[in-house]
Amino acid sequence: MSVKIKELKKIFIDLLRACFEIDGKEQIILSGSVLQENGLDDSTFWDVICPLLKKDGVLKDYDNPNSLFSAFESSLLSESEIQEILTRNGLTYDPQADTKFKDSLKTRRTENSKTYRHVFIVDEKKLFKSHNSVPKSPEESSLKPEIKLGNLIAYDDGTIRYKSTILNLRPQIKDLCRLFMNRHNQLVDSDCIKDEIIKATKRKSTSFDTISKYVSELHAELQIHFGKTVITNQPKDGWIFNP
Repeated sequence: MSVKIKELKKIFIDLLRACFEIDGKEQIILSGSVLQENGLDDSTFWDVICPLLKKDGVLKDYDNPNSLFSAFESSLLSESEIQEILTRNGLTYDPQADTKFKDSLKTRRTENSKTYRHVFIVDEKKLFKSHNSVPKSPEESSLKPEIKLGNLIAYDDGTIRYKSTILNLRPQIKDLCRLFMNRHNQLVDSDCIKDEIIKATKRKSTSFDTISKYVSELHAELQIHFGKTVITNQPKDGWIFNP
């Protein structure tokens, strides 16, 4: 894989992660101008980077403006305009006419490409796993530990590692892990967790069951590395992290 493709792939993954952290939704909408500002608007991006990420499972789906009659093209033209262009060029609705059809739309595409909103559907777990798939050891990257609890360490690059292995945690669960690390061997209740990882506007509507699921998700990942139960439930009170 060329250096350019690796760089573009990383830029796009970082962009998708940032958007997910803001909205928490697998459907991510990016305007053409945002893609252009990050150098993600050429054929290499659409014909190489996106298919690679779809093959890896990071992208479940996306609207490719280079595909004939894509959602992008349809958003720019009415049905009558499409029929007019096809007729003017002596074409019918035939996928084989892809090249001529694209040429007919080239000018209009350029004018509207900045405002068009592209839709990308991501797989949350694979999106964050792909970002951490080739981690460097703390020694190799000169990372500084922010919270250290035996072999479990939270570093200044945002990663949490057990020994040298990066834990596969989405941002919200990563914040939860840091909370438990800072308050290990102490009772942590649901209100404390809400204050730490839930947006203020959603705290009242977030149930105890939802918080419990978050804790279970974190515990499942921690058990893989510790090989034992490290978070215990105190019925109706909260949880204790005891590694």
